[in-house]
Amino acid sequence: MRELVIAKICLDPSEVYDDSYADVFQHMDRVSVINTFIRESKTFLAVMEIELRKGSSMKTLKETLANMDQDRGNTTLAMYQDITELASEGDRCLCLVKGEHMQFHTDMMDSLTDQFCFLELPVVYTEGGIHMQVVGKRDDVKAYLNILEGLGVSHKTEFIREYHPGGRAVLAELTDKQYQCMKTAMDQGYFDIPRRTDLRDMAEKDGITHGALSFHLRKAQRTIFDVLFS
Repeated sequence: MRELVIAKICLDPSEVYDDSYADVFQHMDRVSVINTFIRESKTFLAVMEIELRKGSSMKTLKETLANMDQDRGNTTLAMYQDITELASEGDRCLCLVKGEHMQFHTDMMDSLTDQFCFLELPVVYTEGGIHMQVVGKRDDVKAYLNILEGLGVSHKTEFIREYHPGGRAVLAELTDKQYQCMKTAMDQGYFDIPRRTDLRDMAEKDGITHGALSFHLRKAQRTIFDVLFS
């Protein structure tokens, strides 16, 4: 898989959300698309985890979405036709969502497949933008990011790194520094039994302080454990 890379990007909220989404984010912190099924060219069925804001409820969120969808020209991304709650815990609800993509969203997805790229789920929608992970060959991924700019969607690239299918969900949560420190530790045998190196040797080879390396490794391990046990 070394020829494939994964790019984690965030689409500018001012260019992908219209004014109606301000009302939506009064009721929720984020929506994570964890599985999706395309029924027709525009119709979708998706499993989403919705994290509600404190004091809000699925009922008020559904009412807000219904009001938003009454005007078909009032949303850039999708119309939500039906939301069925599957399970809930605290402020988090797992839902089955049926809806229809708008043309803007369809253009983004068509451009993705045209470049032989694909999305690594989850796709996360927050007030700060749409957080996506794009996988493909490096040149194809860069071409897709340029196409997004051509569609009028600016974005922030958080990282572009080698794609690891087995640990993708965990690795995507690490910062670049945490990822590099963990990869170095693995490559140099820090996690081997017995260890083939120690923190001081690794830090000296990488030209950073022992304390900084230890900090990034512990933060990376904590992030990994948070993902695995959340």
